[in-house]
Amino acid sequence: MFFIYGTDAPLYHYPIVTSVMVVINVVVHWAIFMTGVDVTPWILAFGDGYHPIQMVTHNFLHMGWFHLIGNMLFLFPFGLVVEGKIGWARMLALYMAIGTVQGFTQQTMMLPFDTGSDAAEMVAMFDSPDSPLDEDVKKELKSQWRKDLMQEGFGSLGASAVIFGLLAVCVIWAPSNNFDVYFRWGLFMPAPDGGIREWAISTVCAMFVAKEMFMFWLMGMPLSSEALHLNGFIVGAACGAGMLVWGWVDCEGYDLISIWGGKPYKAKAIAKREREERAKHLQSLKPKGPPQAVIPKMPHQIQSNVMATTTPSPDTPDLIPGDPVAFAGARTAVKVNLFDHDLSLPDFDDGTVLVDPVAQTRQEIDALMAQEDYAGAIALFAAERKVDRQFVLLPASLARLAAGLIRNHHTKAAIALLKIGSDVYPANAPEWRTRVASLYLSASPADPIAAIKHLKQVDKQMLNSKTRDRFLAVAKQAKEMARG
Repeated sequence: MFFIYGTDAPLYHYPIVTSVMVVINVVVHWAIFMTGVDVTPWILAFGDGYHPIQMVTHNFLHMGWFHLIGNMLFLFPFGLVVEGKIGWARMLALYMAIGTVQGFTQQTMMLPFDTGSDAAEMVAMFDSPDSPLDEDVKKELKSQWRKDLMQEGFGSLGASAVIFGLLAVCVIWAPSNNFDVYFRWGLFMPAPDGGIREWAISTVCAMFVAKEMFMFWLMGMPLSSEALHLNGFIVGAACGAGMLVWGWVDCEGYDLISIWGGKPYKAKAIAKREREERAKHLQSLKPKGPPQAVIPKMPHQIQSNVMATTTPSPDTPDLIPGDPVAFAGARTAVKVNLFDHDLSLPDFDDGTVLVDPVAQTRQEIDALMAQEDYAGAIALFAAERKVDRQFVLLPASLARLAAGLIRNHHTKAAIALLKIGSDVYPANAPEWRTRVASLYLSASPADPIAAIKHLKQVDKQMLNSKTRDRFLAVAKQAKEMARG
């Protein structure tokens, strides 16, 4: 048995809808349990035509507390990954779409099937114009008959199919990312090493699907709960692939299509939007009016309050790029007459001259650090990452900025910065990942699991004598804190 409690997939939104759905499912089941209300009309009936309301309501009903708890334990982590990429509005639409469509396909598949030993005779008797029964009696008998069938299991309820659909979306959008898993051999049999695991989302998906397919085959391939779970998986896979192809989600090249194709996949809509935003940003750098040059200001010209009105909290910088936006105040320029003979810079066709904006921003960040304005420096770094996802500081500047943030107690910002640097500069990664792990241990509250996860990413062959001692000390401390 195992429990999923986290993920390393890049997430840009809080799990609002996911949390609300968990609460709704629990509250609905508790209310039914306390009142004893008959939920038969809300269960997805089989062999009785189409019932659109049931296609929605059956997703929020459960057979018992164990059924409910088991579903919710997996609804939250799967929803965490999906909603973290698309936000609450699209998550709500996706959740309801998967639930409703898979309910429709269930009732469609079950239309030809007999719903009981005397089903045909019962339907004929109820619907025959020669039936001696009046309409009220027919309605009552039909209701009772349907209720009996529901009690015998000829219908479906539960969020399982939606959960399998969300799992399919996870494996399409982030197959190579990991789930943080707590594993036990049994309820009273913990794993000897503590049970902390990192399993790839694709591995978890394969386990779930393989188990359902094996049980489906073992029972002779009937239209059982396993078949309905797989039906939800197929519906979710179609929704996830469609959103990716149509550009409704940007997985930054880590999706299944990119992995299979061997190169980052980007929907045409996203590529077009990024080109337009980049063109707009470059156009904003060109000075208006007669041809003139744009050159960077010198460090002594840059004021420490360059971003006083737009600086986000340094404790929670948006270092992971979202939608690129132009950053007001992030560029400063001095106008120079092009007829100045001392000026020799490459120019555009229209006579406008621009320096490298990356170099200019790096210079501005260095100037802010020289003034010990590390909050302003990290804010400018975050703003540039929104405009240019590939922007990064040079190793020396990055290490200096991280050290300054740590000294000023901006731990979260320092961790995010060092993570980016570790991905870009492999030679510095062992030292910086070890530093990140140390910061997780010294944080309040400490997070030894996150520390262990980052230490596992360190290439031990690249450790020198100094960093090896530091690595071993942090690893030992993390293991002790995780166990105790």
